[in-house]
Parts: sequence; C-alpha cells; structure tokens
Amino acid sequence: MCTETPNWGPCVNSARLLLAWVLAGLATGIVLHFTGNTAYAAIAWAAASIPVALHVAFGVLRSLLGGRLGVDVIALFSILGALALNEAAAAAVIALMVAGGEALESWAEGRAQGALTDLLARASTMAKSATSRWMPSRPVICCWSALVRPCPPMARWKMPAPRWMKAC
Repeated sequence: MCTETPNWGPCVNSARLLLAWVLAGLATGIVLHFTGNTAYAAIAWAAASIPVALHVAFGVLRSLLGGRLGVDVIALFSILGALALNEAAAAAVIALMVAGGEALESWAEGRAQGALTDLLARASTMAKSATSRWMPSRPVICCWSALVRPCPPMARWKMPAPRWMKAC
C-alpha cells in the first residue's frame, strides 16, 4: 500500500515503514538488554510490537467485515499473548515476522505490477478481422470477431511457416 507524502517523494510504502519501526525497536531493545536496562528493553520491544498488533487487528476486522477469517488472527493473538505474558522480546520477534512478510508482499506486488505493465506494453497492436483485414487492435468494438496474435520472426521456424503466419 502506498501513501502519498509531499516530503518523502511520490510514494512511501507503509509496510516498509512498519518494518523499519520494528527493526529499530528490536535493535534498541537488544542494546538496552545487554547494557543491563532490562525494564527499558521490554518497553522498547513492546513499543515495537504494539503498532504491528494494531495494524494486524485492523486487517482482521476488515477481513471479518468481508466475511473472511485469515491466519492473521494467529499472529494477532501471538503478539497479544506474548505481551500479556511479559514476553516483549517474543512479541517483537513475531511483529518482525509479520512486518517483514508484509514488506515482502508489497515488494512482490510492485514487481508483478511492473512486469504486467511491461507485458502490456509489448502486446500486439494489430488484429486480423474475420474478413482477413488487418486493423489496429485498440478500437476493436464489441461483437467484432478478431484474432490477435504475435508475429514471431521467421528465423525461429525450422519448417515452412504456417499459412496464417505468412500475412505477418
């Protein structure tokens, strides 16, 4: 999901921001834990996991309103259960897994959208009508009978090209 912001450029991915928040909170908690400030470390880990729990809770609510129930419920109860049992480090690790998964999903969605855009840019621009007349494929009207196909180079063919390909 993209959020338009005037200061950060055209698109800031909220999943990446959530992942960055969790990583920062987890790292801060680790540093505080090893310096002997375990109470502050638990606060840092809890602060890292609570926004992810809220994000997942809103997603679960949207799913429930749509009549679906997903595995995000397990992640939500895992984070909340770890926080209730004073296991803030475990909650932060679960939050890291959830935020990392959402950031990876967002990245993959962007890659797939770019690939589909490139694929559509390479689509055929000519169509052959039922009357064997070539025309641009863009203004094809409903109920026309048209065949849209690529015209591959003849060098790929080891045998004579089929009759329908000679028109290309």
